[in-house]
Amino acid sequence: MTKLQFVLTLPDADLRDEEAIYNRFEPLRIALEALTQINEWHLREALSRGTPLPRLYDSGVRYEEEPPGQEDWLDIPTLYRLRKGDCEDLGCALAAERRVYDGIPASPYIKSKFIPSKQLLLAGYPRRDLPKEGIHLVHVMTILPDGTVEDPSKVLGMQGEYS
Repeated sequence: MTKLQFVLTLPDADLRDEEAIYNRFEPLRIALEALTQINEWHLREALSRGTPLPRLYDSGVRYEEEPPGQEDWLDIPTLYRLRKGDCEDLGCALAAERRVYDGIPASPYIKSKFIPSKQLLLAGYPRRDLPKEGIHLVHVMTILPDGTVEDPSKVLGMQGEYS
């Protein structure tokens, strides 16, 4: 197995400017779409071999948050092999499934909220990776064309609100 690593830079944003905050996450939206399309390819490839992959909710995969400061984005074969993933893995897998299996043009969807540094340190976030003010925590879900948002992380075991 070859492991590929992307390093993305998100532009700084004025924390009081909603449009700047929205635009800050554009590189993530592009990367999430890429992961969704990779997952679509895997699903179609399995279908063409006559060995369709199970649907996400039937796969045995569970939500598991990564350690603070770590982000591994998993494609469907890796997600199913590990039987665990966090929000971007699950959100992109579900969007791909909706596209390939259901013919619904679903997309990954980002929700964010600002968390002050003090609160993050109490939760175990590494100080070396922490901006002085805090961070915008991102949660990835799946959005359908009619605006319905599905949160596979909640369905697959995430407790409470994203944290």
